[in-house]
Amino acid sequence: MTAPLEIVILEDNLERRTAMAARLSDRFPQFALNFFHFPAEMISHLRRCSERTLVIALDHDLDLVPNPDGSLTDPGTGMDVAAWLSTQTPFCPVVIHSTNIPAAKEMASRLRKAGWTTKRITPYDDLEWIDAEWMTAVRQFLLDHAVAAPEHTPAMSPIL
Repeated sequence: MTAPLEIVILEDNLERRTAMAARLSDRFPQFALNFFHFPAEMISHLRRCSERTLVIALDHDLDLVPNPDGSLTDPGTGMDVAAWLSTQTPFCPVVIHSTNIPAAKEMASRLRKAGWTTKRITPYDDLEWIDAEWMTAVRQFLLDHAVAAPEHTPAMSPIL
């Protein structure tokens, strides 16, 4: 059996993850969702699974991760993933969602210079932006993929 096509997301905030997963699962249940808190883990996953990745979503600022001993681990930032992606041949579009506007602009610029298609979203009103803008961008990228490669895309949700 072939592994499912997937949407890969770098996001550390549990409320955002929950809202994103709920919207995506409702609209696009045929696609696997893979969330990451650590850029290095996401990059490792993308190295193995780029051929089945339909959309990447990147946050920039990631919270420190508490360890059992009370110390903190810095996971890195979305720029780590953008820097790695900029050395790769583009294989899907990237949605950048971050309140850190200068960093988000730099991520988008770096990716575009390397030939990637990007959309930048600035979060606002708690989670309102997820429905209003983020889902619209993800949906459009999925639709663009379905039109460009219909023989490789499972049936899209009728809610597209």
